[in-house]
Amino acid sequence: MWTSIPSSSLRVTGADRVDFVHGQMTNHLRAAPTPGLVPCAFLNVRGQIEQFARVYRREGDVYIHLDEGQAAALAARLRRYIIFDQVEVQDTTPELRTVHLWRQDDLPGWDAAGGDAQSLTLNGAAVLGGRVNRTGTPGVDLHYLAREEAGVLAALGGHEVPLSDLDAARVAAGIPDITRDALTGTLPQEVGLDLGAAPGHQLP
Repeated sequence: MWTSIPSSSLRVTGADRVDFVHGQMTNHLRAAPTPGLVPCAFLNVRGQIEQFARVYRREGDVYIHLDEGQAAALAARLRRYIIFDQVEVQDTTPELRTVHLWRQDDLPGWDAAGGDAQSLTLNGAAVLGGRVNRTGTPGVDLHYLAREEAGVLAALGGHEVPLSDLDAARVAAGIPDITRDALTGTLPQEVGLDLGAAPGHQLP
């Protein structure tokens, strides 16, 4: 079963992309493999969370997956700090969609023993998968082009489960959501983000 995740996203390219994004976020993007997935927060000057994100390090770019409505503010922040850095920030929200597959074992082609970020092909569509614990059990976030959504969902099979059911499972497992739980403005250490960490993740 799968759930559509209201999302926004950014793509950062350029020779300095990894060092630049690493310097703006909590957690250690430089240490991530390629491909790799790092959960993190972007903080204000008081050390409080402004955005929570999952950042994918890939060949050629850094993909930042955010909750719905978060990309524009983060893009503006990142662009303010571009001085001599060779980077470009693109808002990819209109072109991409995200669903969460509740069980990683249900995803065709997914290597459960492999890395947290994997590239797949579903019905001819290129898909980026990230191991994410949204319910108390590791599942997979799938990111793909909006125009290829019908084929991707057909390849998944199963059935759609509403976001309210995913939230109920998340709350029962004690996993916080920065946006839906209105935790923006809190300190990372007050929130318990590590409760939602997939195996191998190091959270701030």
